[in-house]
Amino acid sequence: MYKNRGMACLLALFFYSPMAFSEPSAELKDPTEPTNYSSDVSRARTSESITSFVLDAVLISENNKIAVINNNIVKIGDVIGDEKVKSIDAYSVTLVGEQGEVVLHLFGSPIKEPAK
Repeated sequence: MYKNRGMACLLALFFYSPMAFSEPSAELKDPTEPTNYSSDVSRARTSESITSFVLDAVLISENNKIAVINNNIVKIGDVIGDEKVKSIDAYSVTLVGEQGEVVLHLFGSPIKEPAK
C-alpha cells in the first residue's frame, strides 16, 4: 500500500510541477560554440558588413590552403570585404587592399620572443 502511495505522489509531483508544462528555452546556448560565432548567415556572408577581420582557423593540406576569417571560408586569391587573400601560412593570413597589407594572426598577436 505504501509503495503505491509513493508512486502516486511521485507522479503527481511530476505532472503538476511547472517544468512539466513549460516549453524548452529558445535561449539555450551551446557551451562548445566559439565566442565569436554568428548563426546569422546573412551577416556572415555579407562582405560589406565586415569592418575588422578575425582569423578563426587555418587548414593546410598537401594540395590546399584554406582559412576561416570572420566565419567565411577563404582561399588564396579570394576577396573578403575590400581585401584580397595574398597568402595563408600555418598561423597567419596576409590580406592586401587599398590600405596595403594586413597580417592576421591565428592566436591574436605573434609571439615576440621564443620561449627560453
